[in-house]
Amino acid sequence: MGFKAQNQVIMGMIEQSDRRNDVQFRSTLKGLHATICSIIPVPKVPPEIATPLTQNYTAVRSEAESSRPPSQA
Repeated sequence: MGFKAQNQVIMGMIEQSDRRNDVQFRSTLKGLHATICSIIPVPKVPPEIATPLTQNYTAVRSEAESSRPPSQA
């Protein structure tokens, strides 16, 4: 077996090892994520809070203006 062939075999082994490590890392990361999500409860955000204020701004402003007493000139 020549030097080039040996080098290709070694490079192939390194690539396989890298792929295996990547799969193990992703699997471990998914397991860790699932564990964290099961330990820490995720709060349910009411839709009125989740909706950006800019969408509700005109409704809030018109409600505030309609509830004001008439101005005296």
